Amino acid sequence: CSVTDQRRSLEEIRRVLRPGGEFRFMEHVRAASGAWAHFQDGITPLWKRVGAGCHPNRDTVGAIRAANFEIVEVKEFPLGPYPVRPHVFGVARRLS
Repeated sequence: CSVTDQRRSLEEIRRVLRPGGEFRFMEHVRAASGAWAHFQDGITPLWKRVGAGCHPNRDTVGAIRAANFEIVEVKEFPLGPYPVRPHVFGVARRLS
């Protein structure tokens, strides 16, 4: 949640994994509901300052897909304090 450049971080993970290698992740993500997601978007500038760079509104699963990983499994859980919920747990596989 607090990496400065999520795309670049995912590129590095992809680089060090062999083709077919698995990337297991756990992260809090942007909510699916409109009102809660809108709140997360609004609080992000302040939250990044007080939360050591934490972004409560990232679409991490979408970013993993965009980095050329196949999402093998993903589960969403309503864990964590507001505004850093929900959480996702998952497995992604590096495509060749």
